[in-house]
Amino acid sequence: MKKLNIYILKSYASPFVATFTLVLFFLIMQFFWLYVDDLVGKGLSFWLIIKLLFYISFSLVPMALPLGVLLSSIMTFGDFSENYELAAMKSAGVSLYQIMKPLIVLMGLLSIFTYYFSNYAVPYANFKSKNLLYNITKQKPSLNLKEGIFNVSIPGYSIRIDEKFGKEGDRMKGIVIYDHNGGKGNNKVITAKEGKMEMAGGGAFMKLTLIDGYMFEEAKKDKPKPKDKKRQPFNKTKFGKDVVYIDISSFNMDNIDDEKFKNNYAMMNINQLNTAIDSLNISYNKTLDTYVERSQRKLRTGKNITIDSVDYVKAKFITESKEFVVGADSTALSTVLNNNIILSNFVKKGDKTNIVNSAINHANKMYSFINKDVANTQKYRKANLAKYIMEVHRKYAFAYIILVMFFIGAPLGAIIRKGGMGMPVVVAIMIFIIYHVMYITFEKLGKAGELTPFWARWLPSLILTPFGILLTRKATTDSAIFNSEIYFAPFYKFFEHVKKFVAQQKEKKINK
Repeated sequence: MKKLNIYILKSYASPFVATFTLVLFFLIMQFFWLYVDDLVGKGLSFWLIIKLLFYISFSLVPMALPLGVLLSSIMTFGDFSENYELAAMKSAGVSLYQIMKPLIVLMGLLSIFTYYFSNYAVPYANFKSKNLLYNITKQKPSLNLKEGIFNVSIPGYSIRIDEKFGKEGDRMKGIVIYDHNGGKGNNKVITAKEGKMEMAGGGAFMKLTLIDGYMFEEAKKDKPKPKDKKRQPFNKTKFGKDVVYIDISSFNMDNIDDEKFKNNYAMMNINQLNTAIDSLNISYNKTLDTYVERSQRKLRTGKNITIDSVDYVKAKFITESKEFVVGADSTALSTVLNNNIILSNFVKKGDKTNIVNSAINHANKMYSFINKDVANTQKYRKANLAKYIMEVHRKYAFAYIILVMFFIGAPLGAIIRKGGMGMPVVVAIMIFIIYHVMYITFEKLGKAGELTPFWARWLPSLILTPFGILLTRKATTDSAIFNSEIYFAPFYKFFEHVKKFVAQQKEKKINK
């Protein structure tokens, strides 16, 4: 039995390593093509790009593992079934469960590895890759000018171009440069029909050679008279060729390892996330208490009489829903205030109406404040808190989906009875696409507050779990679930009955 277990593990290892590597490569290439515009033309060294891709690959491992497990499981058991090895094992008295047992243990260890990898390695890789990518995209921003979009990454300048051309993309058309280094807004504007861009001063300056353009600059003058404040004179200069040097020394490669992102939820392990969640909950509840206190502040009237705002702002804090329910019914407020003992005993009748109206106005303002400003602020806070909670569940869900994908792939391969890279690849990709679509959809619903963080992360895995149980049960009973003859047999019988009926009718006609 030990030799059989070793054989099964060896048979599984080769397709798993191959499929996992292939899937990870495709995910890395997807990332590379997504950011290729930000990486190309920056003068980056080969090892710097390798370093970035290394960190990115670490963060993509939890996504590549489920597809690698699913695909390799279908391929392995498909090969066993296609080559009649599975039938030979069963004829020797080895059940499908015993055949799967060494791989179940392996999947359990892989699931534990995925959890620890997601909890410790992935946050660190996200932290390093995010900082590295951010600093790389800031390098030489002149080479990152997008057509039709203002580039404001260079301090003191806003640059826009209509078109880039040339072999190296260093020539431009339709150039507009806003220079607001003077601290007085856009007091200097340069336009040009064409231009060329290149580095100078060892990369410390961006040199722009502008052709056929204008420079508009506000003229310096004494303090304008009150009636001339809207009229500001400016100087207009036409040039055939001009050279502009822009300081970009702050974007040099010395800052490539600067670390700026430390508090992002994707860069924390579970302990850090739980600490952050506790802090956010405390801040969230403290903010709600502050809103309640603001809604219950005393209102001081013109006669030095204070009226508790609870008398005229019915603010109720519901702990279950974390929402305010506020009523500002003018008729009800007037009744409450008119029956107020303080007003009746110490305020003249003529002043009572003014105090009542003032209280109603105050109530309406508080009603508007709670229903608009508070609701929007708290909605943002709840959405931010949900991201941290979802990140905790994501680490556990990624570990669990490894087991689910194995219990779908292994019996599916035994039922399909096809190995290699044909049918198994198609089936595995279809299943994974379904899982990925559910993962993205439920994630968006969770961030939007439509689903709780728990269900947003666990629903994709829980939906696929019954299919894994069903397929495993069908495989252990040698069910021909994918045998087309089973599904078309009723149709075949129906057509046979139709043929017999037609033949009988013809025979009757002949006999007549």
